[in-house]
Amino acid sequence: MVQGWGGTRSKKIRERMIEASGAYRKCEVRIGLNGGVLASRIPKYMKDFCIRLGEMEDVLEEEVWNAHHEFETMHPFIDWNGRTGRLLLNWLSLRHLGEFTIVDPEKRQEYYKRIEEFKERYRTNNPKIEFYSPIRELTMQMFLHHELDGGDIK
Repeated sequence: MVQGWGGTRSKKIRERMIEASGAYRKCEVRIGLNGGVLASRIPKYMKDFCIRLGEMEDVLEEEVWNAHHEFETMHPFIDWNGRTGRLLLNWLSLRHLGEFTIVDPEKRQEYYKRIEEFKERYRTNNPKIEFYSPIRELTMQMFLHHELDGGDIK
């Protein structure tokens, strides 16, 4: 058991997660070194994504995986994006390919690598989609902090 799980802070975290269940996130997130889609844009992007899912016909396996990877790239929820994405993957696989798609635990790193490769292509091919930039934000915070202190930028 994790120490402190029953504490006040843990209780507040659990309450917030329960409140947010099923709702799109309202905060910016970082996934690895990259930021997710801007929280303010998620409802529109998810609506467009769901319309495209409904219009899918004669789908190849690669398109099923791309839809899954796009969902993971958007990262619309605070938690459970991976599980929800794999449910989406299986729903699409059953609907269009007539089979389940299992992510082999022994190939998990390959699975994550495929998502990262997709994210890079997706960002390049969709320049109008806005992503949170943790590096840009950190740089701006450092700049503002330095300016407020009256220091010179070297």
